Amino acid sequence: MRQRISTAEFVRNYGTLADAAIHEPITITSHGRDRLVLLSAIEYERLLQQDRQAMKTADAPGWINEAVRNAEIPAQNAKFDNEIE
Repeated sequence: MRQRISTAEFVRNYGTLADAAIHEPITITSHGRDRLVLLSAIEYERLLQQDRQAMKTADAPGWINEAVRNAEIPAQNAKFDNEIE
């Protein structure tokens, strides 16, 4: 289970917690609510690599454009048809 600490505890024990965050993310709370997550730079970079990227259809690989052309909208989504102009 991820460690959860208050902002005050984080300020008092920064050094120890920074070392611990190298191995496991630490959730920092404020007034009982999740506020921040302290994690290692390596983990942060790994998460950035998984970030989605937007592109123009002209720049997308052919297989993506083909998949979009052949996609079928599920019947249960017909209720959203009025939102398309």
